[in-house]
Amino acid sequence: MKLWLGLALAATPVMAETAYPSLHDVAGVAATDVLNIRAEPRSASAIIGSLTATETGIEVVAISPDGRWGRVNTGETSGWAALAYLRVQDRPAWFALQGSLHCAGAEPFWAAQIDPAGAGLVTFGTPETDDLPLQIQALWPGDDWRPVAGLSLASATATGMAVIRAESCSDGMSDRASGLGIDLFLNLGNGGEARALRGCCALAP
Repeated sequence: MKLWLGLALAATPVMAETAYPSLHDVAGVAATDVLNIRAEPRSASAIIGSLTATETGIEVVAISPDGRWGRVNTGETSGWAALAYLRVQDRPAWFALQGSLHCAGAEPFWAAQIDPAGAGLVTFGTPETDDLPLQIQALWPGDDWRPVAGLSLASATATGMAVIRAESCSDGMSDRASGLGIDLFLNLGNGGEARALRGCCALAP
């Protein structure tokens, strides 16, 4: 019994304090100052951007190995800001599927707005087609030790599902970074094609 209990405890995942990606606000920076974004996670690295003292809703997509820096996007690239001056917002982790996500992919180009807690819709579109709203039929939230979440979707003419996971993701066209990847499967019906799409997602402020 003691051996079994010891093995069970050893196999229990350690819960992270913050699940990334997550939204942060600048905190502790003087009103006349800025929080620098650096090319690498160290104070001597080149400055490539900045955040104002009152900036909010900043997505931190990953943290440095020492836990002192957060990776954030600026323009068409990404860099590192000191976590000592970034306060995490008090909201559920992304995998709870209680916040909105902006997702997009290339080859072919597509975009989707995922809004589980608001309208309960996923709005899908491409440069060649009108936006297609799909009702969210079911949610499969993730958790700290399994940061993967799923949704099933349907409209009058289409069905689909989406699987979102925490991973390093790139749009392939810029140096911006994302902490979420998505696989989106759609059957457009009425003679339309079945699509399997891959892309990245960002948290909506």
